[in-house]
Amino acid sequence: MPSFKDNAGREWLVNLDTNKVSVIRRECNFDPIAMDAAGFQRLSDDMCLLVDVLYVACRPQADEQKITAEQFGRALVGDVIEPATVALLAAIADIFPKRKREVVLSVVKKITDANERGMTNALEKLNDESIQTQIDGALEQRFQSDFEKLLAKIANGDS
Repeated sequence: MPSFKDNAGREWLVNLDTNKVSVIRRECNFDPIAMDAAGFQRLSDDMCLLVDVLYVACRPQADEQKITAEQFGRALVGDVIEPATVALLAAIADIFPKRKREVVLSVVKKITDANERGMTNALEKLNDESIQTQIDGALEQRFQSDFEKLLAKIANGDS
């Protein structure tokens, strides 16, 4: 069974069944078994949705430990998000029979790979010195334009 640890060191087992899927659909307005790339991307892009879905999936354990949704969410920030996401996606895949599971895992892999490439590309571009030069130039141009407008107002007697 997939699992992850939160920032408090608590281990959470992520186990989905059709009943939990129904509750997630109703409470989170998200269908974890729709098997579409948009849904998986939504989970990847929206950490609040991810935490809400995880909470519903793990709520029986949270109830046993008397952990509220708010406490659960506070313990899911930073580096624990990635293993929590992996655990949830694995639990979603586990719901399906073998052939469909293979398709779901393939979709998840493609999205994960694309997100990783996107992050790598973004970091490369942000670390490129020419980007800083462009940013500096744009800011200087904006400052100069605002300064000229201010001088024109003063020259025209506007306060």
